[in-house]
Amino acid sequence: MHTNDQLPSGSLMDRFVADFQLLRLTAGDVSYAQIAERVRRLREARGMSEAAAYVGRSTVYDAFRAGRRRINARLVADIATVLGEDAERAAYWRDYCVRARAEEVGPATPATPASPPEAEPAPAPAQPVPAPRDEAAIPPVASRPVVRSFLLASTLIVALGVAANMAGSIFVRTLGLPLYLDMVGTAIVSVALGPWYGVAVAILTHGLFALFEWTLVGIPFTVVNIAGALVWGYGVRQWRMGRSPSRVLVLSLLVGVCCTLVATLLIMLVYGGFSINAGARTLSGNLVAIGHQFWAAVFSSNIITSLMDKLISGFIALALLPLLVRHLAADLRLTRDP
Repeated sequence: MHTNDQLPSGSLMDRFVADFQLLRLTAGDVSYAQIAERVRRLREARGMSEAAAYVGRSTVYDAFRAGRRRINARLVADIATVLGEDAERAAYWRDYCVRARAEEVGPATPATPASPPEAEPAPAPAQPVPAPRDEAAIPPVASRPVVRSFLLASTLIVALGVAANMAGSIFVRTLGLPLYLDMVGTAIVSVALGPWYGVAVAILTHGLFALFEWTLVGIPFTVVNIAGALVWGYGVRQWRMGRSPSRVLVLSLLVGVCCTLVATLLIMLVYGGFSINAGARTLSGNLVAIGHQFWAAVFSSNIITSLMDKLISGFIALALLPLLVRHLAADLRLTRDP
């Protein structure tokens, strides 16, 4: 059920919430309970009492919930700080929140001061504030719409990821390029939804190729695609390597190295040293011709092509991530008012 706090799609507040969710995602997909605990410790370190420093998980959750009108700007700044932002960036998020709130108030309401009072009400003395009690999930009334929306959105993104993998692979095969481009969709889905969704894309991609081409020759390379999905997904969500271009560069290089190690083993043990990729096979043949040992030529050709390929895939994924987050958080309303 929608309340008066529900906002039209595309409002500044909705955009703020989507961008704030993206910050949480790139900081490692930190849970709302973890953020609440970090904010409490931050406030206590500033000298606040335990009762005044306390912030509930549901309060933090509301700061990321599309459709909310009154989000505490000071809390937003504290959340940004515990997610790794410096003082200047924390102030940017606070001001962004204030501007979004001001837009929702509208011209008919008396002008809001530049720094509106945002004091949080102190918890009632008689009420205990144990963290486990505040771990309650989203209210039951909203649970089914949330699940349905998420399943719809995630299914669509996974399907698009599989399509992107297949289109990239067909493009490379047609032109005989020394690339693969069969993991662009895997990278996108892994960073947008999580590593295991990327694994699903990897399995579906190679399964569909085997079905359409009526051959199992490429099935072993599913393992390479799975390795990339896990490194990309955990790299962005757990290791916080999606927060800057330099980190994305390092992460993509790491994916390239991991995929090369797995692919080289497969090529040597399963395919007798001959890659099924025409470009990589030609490159390794040239390296053998100029005197490289066979295994070294296979590894070298794969590391060269894989690093280029994963850099392209990684940066495409991170470029599309903000659009996907906004689509999930705002347009499909993954969170609704109870």
